[in-house]
Amino acid sequence: MKYSLQEIANTIRARLFVQDTQGNTTPAIAGVASIASASSTDLIFIENPKFLEAALASKAAAIILSNTLAESITEPTKPLLICDHPKLAFTRAARLLAEPGERQQGVHPSAIVHKNAKLGLGAAVGAL
Repeated sequence: MKYSLQEIANTIRARLFVQDTQGNTTPAIAGVASIASASSTDLIFIENPKFLEAALASKAAAIILSNTLAESITEPTKPLLICDHPKLAFTRAARLLAEPGERQQGVHPSAIVHKNAKLGLGAAVGAL
């Protein structure tokens, strides 16, 4: 499921800062990632200032970081989620974004299920 940056900011108890002079809307966020693997719908976080430049240059949609690090950025190139505990906020965001979506009920054709197994009503058995 995708969430707006404001919804995520509210959930992780962060302040959202968006500096957009071109009228672009903020992206919907679908996941969390590392700086190196982030896509345009992912959040990343940093605690160490040595990763700030890489985070700002990454493909990530937004960055979770501390107030101290945020204050050191003169011209943010992407939205910032500013909070006291970036690692905790990142964990909260990951938990929110990992909530299971709707699953297809039944048994996937490639799944191996014992012939005497009894599955509960609404159960789902995924692919092997």
